[in-house]
Amino acid sequence: MHFSDLVKKLLSTKDPIIISTHCCMDGDAVGSEIALAHALKKKGKKVSILNQDILPEQFKFLEHYLESFAIENMNKKATVTAVIVDANDISKVGESVRSFLTKELKVQDMIFIDHHKPKQKDAKAKYFTSDDASSTGEIIYKLISEGFGLKIDNTLAEAIYTAIVCDTRSFRYSRTNAYSHQIASDLIKLGIEPERIQSELFGSNTLGQIKVLGYVLSNVKLTEDKKLAYAFIPFEELMGNDVSPSDTKGFINNLLTIRDVEVAVLFRQDKKESIKVSIRSKGSCNIQSLAEKFGGGGHKFAATFTSYKPFEELKNEVISAFETI
Repeated sequence: MHFSDLVKKLLSTKDPIIISTHCCMDGDAVGSEIALAHALKKKGKKVSILNQDILPEQFKFLEHYLESFAIENMNKKATVTAVIVDANDISKVGESVRSFLTKELKVQDMIFIDHHKPKQKDAKAKYFTSDDASSTGEIIYKLISEGFGLKIDNTLAEAIYTAIVCDTRSFRYSRTNAYSHQIASDLIKLGIEPERIQSELFGSNTLGQIKVLGYVLSNVKLTEDKKLAYAFIPFEELMGNDVSPSDTKGFINNLLTIRDVEVAVLFRQDKKESIKVSIRSKGSCNIQSLAEKFGGGGHKFAATFTSYKPFEELKNEVISAFETI
């Protein structure tokens, strides 16, 4: 799907638009859907936001921007356009959202907007992806400013800044580009408060989060060559500290600060039967292919996958796979 086709499709539809994103929402997901929803509303569209999970605590400062987008009086089998941001597969939105969209309503068009290419496309869906973008928020900014021709107001600015800052980890990741910084500059000129937003995003951890982070740091292990650092978060550790999976976003970056380490792997037991594996690279190793071997995906230097194997078995397989890249 070309950029111009995406713009035309969103602006020409007469159907209500439902925006959603992946489970365990991060800043890119939250910021992107808020910005897109407000922009489409400005263009006269009827827009709702529907998510599997409640808004994570660190994004509560944006909650008031969501108040006017609750789904109300949506008739069964109503015809809608569904836009999924920061995801490229309907399974990622969660079972309740997927079921509502596919069984309760009639989805005329399903559109995915993401900065990851899908491994496999649904023939009935449309996709707009940009591997060059640092974040989905960057795509949304271009869509709003260039495609819709709208001026960026404070609501859009805070949401987009949140999206880009979170997915670049404050402009640290290798996918950060000149355009990312240009957008940030433009948004700051509009009057947003970067220090306040960054404080909300990265400086408002709960005691439980700090305890789980302490557990991670106390149990970091290195491979024999000291090139790979890894840690495991048991399900009980999350539950015992009232910490959700999304509350651990960014924990893996601490492992990459270890001298000589090139790749970090964080194993997180989200449920008794599943482990979410996050992988990050400083840039010398392309770990996208490693994640794909286990059924996941992502970028060259940031990727994830989910496994249902016991931790020890999974850990050994990941370390062995790392030795081959």
